[in-house]
Amino acid sequence: MQLIGRLPVPVIAAVDGLAAAAGCQLVASADIAVATPGSRFSTPGASVGLFCHTPGIPLARRVPRAVSGYMLLTGEPISGEEALRAGLISKVRLKKCLKNLQKSKPGMMAIAVRYLYSLIMTDQTSRNSICCSCLGLRIQICLGSTCFCPWIRIQSQLQ
Repeated sequence: MQLIGRLPVPVIAAVDGLAAAAGCQLVASADIAVATPGSRFSTPGASVGLFCHTPGIPLARRVPRAVSGYMLLTGEPISGEEALRAGLISKVRLKKCLKNLQKSKPGMMAIAVRYLYSLIMTDQTSRNSICCSCLGLRIQICLGSTCFCPWIRIQSQLQ
């Protein structure tokens, strides 16, 4: 699970059924999560007298505290619609979403993933700088002194 943020491609969780414990953790850690309408999500430890701490970390980062608290402390599953409202999943239309993702170009997806994680892992001032450098069709990323666009590389050397 710790490698997910370091992969050069997006991690897509597709759920058709129950995603429990580590399955729910994978969904919460994924870049994109899609599910069928009948899917459910749970951290069931509390329902049997245990506490699911490992799935709780990405879950608490992904959804509001009231939702993660309910899931972690009761062990009760939530529906696909509830997961969508909470932000745990991106869509409740599995086949259409996966079909759209198949159209994406791998190189562009790799750039987009680096861009996404650079925004997540930086402070607001740095985010604004990254966004300004990535306007228009030149969607490339500058992470530290390593840049993925010749124009940005020149800019960073001038500063």
